[in-house]
Amino acid sequence: MQAVRLLREDVWGVRKVMMEVDKAGNVDDLVIYYRDKPTLYNQVKFSRLAGEPLEHGWFTDAASASRSPLQRFYSSFMDLSQGDAPPRMALVTNRTIAPGDPILRHVEGRDGLLTPRLANASPTSESGTERAAWAEHLGIAEEELLGMLDHLHIQAGIGNLEQLQDACAQAMLAAGLRGDQQAVMIGNGAIRDLIEGGCDHLDTAAMRELVERHDLAGAGAIAQLCIAAIDRPPFADSATCLLDWTDRYEGSEPRQRRHLLDMPDAPLQMSSELTEARRSLEGAGYSDLSVSGSFRLDVGFSVGAEFADTAGFHLKVKQRDEIWASEGETEPFAVKATERNVGAGEELAICISLSNEISEEVSAFVDSAGLPVGRILNFVPASGPSRTSLATSAEARGCAQALLDSLRNSVFGATRLHLFLSCPNALAVLLGHVWNRLPPTRVYADLNPGYQATFEVVS
Repeated sequence: MQAVRLLREDVWGVRKVMMEVDKAGNVDDLVIYYRDKPTLYNQVKFSRLAGEPLEHGWFTDAASASRSPLQRFYSSFMDLSQGDAPPRMALVTNRTIAPGDPILRHVEGRDGLLTPRLANASPTSESGTERAAWAEHLGIAEEELLGMLDHLHIQAGIGNLEQLQDACAQAMLAAGLRGDQQAVMIGNGAIRDLIEGGCDHLDTAAMRELVERHDLAGAGAIAQLCIAAIDRPPFADSATCLLDWTDRYEGSEPRQRRHLLDMPDAPLQMSSELTEARRSLEGAGYSDLSVSGSFRLDVGFSVGAEFADTAGFHLKVKQRDEIWASEGETEPFAVKATERNVGAGEELAICISLSNEISEEVSAFVDSAGLPVGRILNFVPASGPSRTSLATSAEARGCAQALLDSLRNSVFGATRLHLFLSCPNALAVLLGHVWNRLPPTRVYADLNPGYQATFEVVS
């Protein structure tokens, strides 16, 4: 993946990649040189027993070597430090962090650093005790230990081989290469042959030559936008653009992350970040976009609305084992609408009940929240709500268009729409993508039970 990034230095900023570098100490597996930020030295530790957790004791275990991993990291840090420019180092592993580990539980999800959270732990706490033990293991003061940890990124739980290959495919597409499985295998084999042949570095020119020699060029660059909202997926940093919002939600596990914190500022900030992402990708020349990550329906709809059809974007979203795209043949999809009069105002509530019937719980929420809603429209498939009501990308495009057409004929007099969704995630993205010529729309997250108003979409 890092080698592929050489092809779009304007996007990723990678200018050279080196492998098995001499004089790089313990962090010599992969060294990445950037255009506008410090070099990153990686130590890669893949385990066939990926389920075996990574614990703080692993760092101080010297049973199978002359020095422990922590000692080797510190030695590399000292050797590579130049004046006031300490090196950036990373441990990359497929092992996941052990739950509740007194040291590793302080790893920050956004950058993989233990500091400043570990530094703030009380000396008498379990974390503080183990922090002192690490410093004693190295024979240095805790301040010196923390100074090194300021520059050691821990990238744990990065997934299995299949996930790595999928991330490679996405990066290849984003760089304008073929992204099929055969192309991934050819590319991986070509890099492996270079390393075995004694090649220790790659630059942009070498990568372009490799692409031409192996016929890996694709139809055009496809950007990957990764949204980490309820979880951080493996290899998220391989995306052209990553938005990490997991810390904006209440809960420590993906299934718990439904309720947005810091309301109402959080949705405004997230919308602003989406707009920044769109402008950045537009500026880089992208119009084709693959949307990936881990997020709920309100986020998916808002992503589709930001990268709208009217803005010239073409979207692809993975739905289970298939790719649903905004472009292609459309298969007609029949929806029917029922209407309930509420008479509490001039706004309109919209229920998209494709996977589950939600109109009753939405009606109860509208009443309890005192929303100024005059009517509640409920859209269901002609065959009835079902988790399998949509099977193909062509059906999804037909469904999105049918919903849009029916809505435009039904929103007369409404000053605002309140949107509640129960549908496949990819359909939420595609529906937001075509949402146009409709009143301002407030999107709601399903809290199970209840709802929370999140994003505001103006088409």
